[in-house]
Amino acid sequence: TNSVTEIIVGENASVEFDKIQNENSTSNHISHTEALQSRNSVFSICTVTLGGNMVRNNLHIQLLDENCETHLNGLYITQKNQLVDNHTLVDHAKPNCVSNELYKGILDDQSTGVFNGKVLVRQDAQKTNAYQSNKNILLSDDASINTKPQLEIFADDVKCSHGATTGKLDEEALF
Repeated sequence: TNSVTEIIVGENASVEFDKIQNENSTSNHISHTEALQSRNSVFSICTVTLGGNMVRNNLHIQLLDENCETHLNGLYITQKNQLVDNHTLVDHAKPNCVSNELYKGILDDQSTGVFNGKVLVRQDAQKTNAYQSNKNILLSDDASINTKPQLEIFADDVKCSHGATTGKLDEEALF
């Protein structure tokens, strides 16, 4: 599957987009979602990946005017030799905008997860508030995650944070 989705969120509009990927274990899925936001708009996206052999999700959101609000949520549950690769870019171009990004992964067997998220705050995007987090649980010794949350900030008056956690459940907690 190779899909492209373009979402244009007009002035004062609100859009919620939910995407569930649950393909069979031999399927490959590559997708690109592009969202453009206008003044006073709200965009929320939730991406849930449950199946597929190799899955790549590209998400690019552009906050093109003032007072935009964006929420990105993702969940990926992997098993066997599955690969799930999430790449996100939130581009703050104008002032007084907010973005919240939270991706969580549960990885088992020999599966691999990737999270590569970037928040870009351009010079004109003063008063930006951006939050980015990636949290993962490894259920086996052979599962792995490559996580890279990034902030690229060219404005002075912003509140931005990012982080990542990866851990294992101990045997007693798992039981």
